[in-house]
Amino acid sequence: MLIQVVNHLQQKFEHVYHDLNGKIDVIIEDEQSDIGLESTVIDCTRYPLVIARPGEITKEDIEGVLGEGSVKI
Repeated sequence: MLIQVVNHLQQKFEHVYHDLNGKIDVIIEDEQSDIGLESTVIDCTRYPLVIARPGEITKEDIEGVLGEGSVKI
């Protein structure tokens, strides 16, 4: 399972949905970001999860929700 988190500064949700719908399992729409990074892509096909492309949501953010050691880069 691949998850993409979309921030509106770099990408419009509609564009990501159009380009990736049916190609990845989950697209999460997020609020506008002022950071200027592309969205975080997470590979959920294995555990620990793998950050396939770093973005605004960090390894530490994910581990804060899922627990330490739940994700690697």
